[in-house]
Amino acid sequence: MNASPFAVSQEGTLAACGDGPEVLVYLTISGAPVWKAFADGVVVGLAFDGSRLLGLDSNGRLYLWEQESGQLDQQHDLGMQARGMSLAADGAILVGAEDGVHLVVPGGLQHHWPMACPTAMAWMGQTGAVGTPDGIFTLVHRQSGLHAASNLGGPIVDICVSPLGLWVAATEDRLVLLESEGKKALRVLDLSGEAAVKKVGVSRDGIVVAASREDGTVWLGDSVQLHKAGEIKSRRAVEGAWFGQALLLIVMHDDGDASMVDLSSQKIVQSEAHMGRSRRAWHIEVDVNLAGIRGARVNVASGGETVATYTGPKPDADRPSWGKWLLGLAAGCLVLVVGTAVLAVISGLVLGSRGL
Repeated sequence: MNASPFAVSQEGTLAACGDGPEVLVYLTISGAPVWKAFADGVVVGLAFDGSRLLGLDSNGRLYLWEQESGQLDQQHDLGMQARGMSLAADGAILVGAEDGVHLVVPGGLQHHWPMACPTAMAWMGQTGAVGTPDGIFTLVHRQSGLHAASNLGGPIVDICVSPLGLWVAATEDRLVLLESEGKKALRVLDLSGEAAVKKVGVSRDGIVVAASREDGTVWLGDSVQLHKAGEIKSRRAVEGAWFGQALLLIVMHDDGDASMVDLSSQKIVQSEAHMGRSRRAWHIEVDVNLAGIRGARVNVASGGETVATYTGPKPDADRPSWGKWLLGLAAGCLVLVVGTAVLAVISGLVLGSRGL
């Protein structure tokens, strides 16, 4: 959980990122700054709840800012050295700390489970997931506690949830699709020999997976087979990549900057500098295989069944010539004439046998 925190609003219109004690909020469509705020410590977690932006700093202070204005609404001291957080839809928060995992609900702490400091956390409905430095993917049930589900074979660097009801977990050298119980790996993509993975995100329709890596690239693939569908290359460090509306990918860089990349049109918008921060420019290359993404979407919609596909008009070389067309027509007529004659003969024989 070393990468800078990042969050996208539920509507997909705002992006928030942390840079040390600063919280910077941008419009995803234009990159324009909206507001910024400061925490007392280093910001380690951010999440939108629909009307507010929640932030957690390293000193265990929880901040609730109004989403649109940035006005501080509430502040709570959780009394721990925090390392990260994940927000559930009903407001429950998983907090990763040096002494383990804490479940925070409105009104205060409810549960604490001692363990090694978690490296990744996420929610799927009422169930949380925690990744550990030793590669154990663990589910969190609010009443019964922690349940180890799978060993992914390496330190888990990030976990996110696909709207298709799957967990997407990442170690430094692999991506893993897990079913909702976390015990069965449906797909594993080995990225050994390539730059280490830092963060992973999934589009809001669950079709596209984006894995940001240490070399400033973002690997893009489909969530059905984990086939590569493109790549984004940046000359600046990439802290993570998350999806806004449709195929709008927000790539977060160092120093709180961001690039908004529309994968469908490959249009790129860079964030503008907030007041008091210098303007920077950087270069990004986008290479996306939209046909592969469309194919994954059809595959998901069909439940994995074979789907008839329109392939477009045939090339001229594959089209029959006029000569072949006339020859085929003549052959068809000949078959029709011969068939008619045969039927006439058979009818005559039948009538003759009856003496008619």
